[in-house]
Amino acid sequence: MKRLLPLKVGDYKADGKDEFYDRQTAFRYMDGAAEFYRSYDFKLLMVRRYLKAGHPSLLVELFDMGSSEDAFGIFSYQTEEEEVGIGQGSDYGGGLLRFWKGKYFANAFAERETPAARKDILTIGGALARDIKKEGSKPKLIQFLPEENLLKRTIRYFHLHPILNHHYFISHDNILNLRVPSS
Repeated sequence: MKRLLPLKVGDYKADGKDEFYDRQTAFRYMDGAAEFYRSYDFKLLMVRRYLKAGHPSLLVELFDMGSSEDAFGIFSYQTEEEEVGIGQGSDYGGGLLRFWKGKYFANAFAERETPAARKDILTIGGALARDIKKEGSKPKLIQFLPEENLLKRTIRYFHLHPILNHHYFISHDNILNLRVPSS
């Protein structure tokens, strides 16, 4: 993963303090949100901060999701912003770039959003997406959705009933027997 994230992009340089978190230690970094990523079977998270004099710092979170299906799944959880053509699917809004490619899901965001920060975020995201050479496939189940009137950016892919309940409440119990992720 360290080789995928560039050390330098434009005038931004990595601060040299990469952080790594696995399924057990992710709670130290993202507290309550770790369960969400664990529900998509993520394997490893790498966090790298980029610095540029006189500009907001940029932070990139790169998740190895283990499979392209889960990378797509975590990305599909919320796609409401602007598609910016990075990776196999992207979403940009409010200073946050989210994209997936292959088995990876990435977030890139600025300490504060400015027009220059937006450009820098998209530049770093584009460099990362280019460095991820292998593309992945969406879950096979998606091919069975009817094309007529399908709004592709509203497709949601998940494993667990709490994620389903977030999008459309069914029951407090797992009545559909959705699978439990590996620990």
